[in-house]
Parts: sequence; C-alpha cells; structure tokens
Amino acid sequence: MEDEAKKEFLEGVVGRINATSLGKNRYECTVHFRLPYVEDRLVKATGIGAKKTSRFTVEDGRDSATVPLVFTPVKRRRRKQS
Repeated sequence: MEDEAKKEFLEGVVGRINATSLGKNRYECTVHFRLPYVEDRLVKATGIGAKKTSRFTVEDGRDSATVPLVFTPVKRRRRKQS
C-alpha cells in the first residue's frame, strides 16, 4: 500500500490515540477505534433452520485497546577523536 492509502485507512478506523507516562521509560498507549473491533467474535447461529444454512453474526467487542510500553535506553558508543 502507498503511504497515502495507509493514512486514509487508519483515519477511517482509528478515532484517537492517547499516550500516558507511567514513570521512567514506561508508558501506556490507548487506541480508540471508531467501531468495536477489539475482541469481537463471530458467533454461529443456532435454532430452527440453522443447520441448513451457515449463518453467523458478529458479537461486538470493545472500542479501545490499552498497551503498556517500556523503552530501554540504548547505550551509544563515543566516537574517538582524532
């Protein structure tokens, strides 16, 4: 995908992103989606006539996901001065 197409897709799916600092090198990132995508489920229909057809429904999930982030500092080598 081209960068512009990726951007359009994400703008249509993601409502907002919140990042919170939890201390030294620790953060929490929450992504809020426009629709309830997180942990949604595909449920097969049951009851009369369900065996004759393969009917499924989507059970809504949540509209946000929270992920903890930990960044480890990278040690950089010093350049030798000549």
